[in-house]
Amino acid sequence: MLKTGIVDKLYHSAQEFPDRTAFVYENSPVSYSELLDRVEQYAAAIDALGLTRGKRVALMLPNIPEFVYLYYALLRQGLEVIPLNIMLKAGEIRYILEDSESASIIAWDRFSTQVTAAVDGLDSCKYQLYIGTEAPGSGLNLTEFGAQRRSVPPACELEGEDPAVIFYTAGTTGNPKGAVLSHAGIASTVQGISETFFFTHTDRVFAVLPLFHALGQMLTMNVPIATGAAFALHPRFDRETIEQFFQNDAITVIVGVPALFEAIQSRPEIKEYLSDLRLCISSGAPLPQEIQTGFIEVFGIAILQGYGLSECSPLVTCNRIYREQRAGTVGLPVPENEVAIFDDDGRQRPTGEVGEIGIRSPSVMKYYLNRPQATRSVIRDGWLMTGDVGKIDTDGYLHLVDRKKDIILKCGFHVYPREVERVLLAHQKVAQAAVVGVKSPRIGEDVKAFVVLKQGEQCSSAELIDYCNEKMAAYKCPGIIEFVSELPLGSTGKVLKKDLK
Repeated sequence: MLKTGIVDKLYHSAQEFPDRTAFVYENSPVSYSELLDRVEQYAAAIDALGLTRGKRVALMLPNIPEFVYLYYALLRQGLEVIPLNIMLKAGEIRYILEDSESASIIAWDRFSTQVTAAVDGLDSCKYQLYIGTEAPGSGLNLTEFGAQRRSVPPACELEGEDPAVIFYTAGTTGNPKGAVLSHAGIASTVQGISETFFFTHTDRVFAVLPLFHALGQMLTMNVPIATGAAFALHPRFDRETIEQFFQNDAITVIVGVPALFEAIQSRPEIKEYLSDLRLCISSGAPLPQEIQTGFIEVFGIAILQGYGLSECSPLVTCNRIYREQRAGTVGLPVPENEVAIFDDDGRQRPTGEVGEIGIRSPSVMKYYLNRPQATRSVIRDGWLMTGDVGKIDTDGYLHLVDRKKDIILKCGFHVYPREVERVLLAHQKVAQAAVVGVKSPRIGEDVKAFVVLKQGEQCSSAELIDYCNEKMAAYKCPGIIEFVSELPLGSTGKVLKKDLK
């Protein structure tokens, strides 16, 4: 295995802290020695199935222990992991399996309906493996298969530039693209975050962000494991019973989206359970000042804001514990990340001037899978051009100004308007549709659709929202639908979306 990689970090933590808790799930602790044993069991099962180095495996699991075990087992054996958003529908799953030429999909048995439909007739995806009690059709119950004792195969000898994880991201065309991250890139991210925020084996991290998401995966799973810390793993966030999440775990670090921090600060009684809290990081959407102010008043701790994207695995900049948390900024670059501002001709702009944000770092993706032209369009002379607009002040703090891209950032997830528009336009009653993002104090941005109905047709918002929910992941669906008689058009016939916002 790669001596500086995250799998090696797991082995190191298991050797240093065998009896220490690695994570807690449903009030049941799992020690580092138990974690490593389960990883090796699943590695043996994967090897027995003939899934070998370089093959790609899609992982469609919620925040359950098996995500952790299988993620590390797959990487140990040199396979490439493709985390799938658990809210995807069959067509969306099939697209990624086909595009990535995945040899297998490992899914929770509760997702069997979507997975079975997705793999129907798809010969390239040889194995459908399920975690749980059921294995429909030609699927194999990996929970049972993995529980069988086998000789543990040797860990794969990995190179730093070997592909490790592929995150499918919306990109600028509306068709998801696989951003390929290397073992060395992920290791660089984990090391930089660990050093920047002083993670140690005494930390206990609140892990409710989805592990299929780059932020949750890196900050709430990989960093704790690499430093011998513990994390409290939760499948979902429940606003109504939020205090129960913190009663027993002595949490020191919370990483989340603004909605999570808003819920916490609105319940001052939670303070008694968070006496050890030392670090809070918010990302995925701008943090409203009222949430920051309220949180400081209740807990005496500032929420640090950061900036990143899946192509950078994912954190690029963040405010610091030990330096000024400058309002209106997303902080300073984390170690080994360079940030610069470019004009439209690719020239770097001086301090304080606005332009496109570029990033240079070992953590930047290697390429978009099977898309050399798309890769060349965003990686230029070693710099990843983000499509985001910003400026850097004299002290090196990054200020986000706007996004060139039309991507909507909802609850930390990317939603591409054209994809939503295509679904709406397929509805028999819809003549025209335009989708934009609108600010939301709770979820960053919501998806709003402006719809023109066909002549003589009648339709309700609920009908269209239900229709969208049948066709795509719930987070992509419009939260607001406004029926209009016409859409504003420019001289070329293009919808003037700025007039709709």
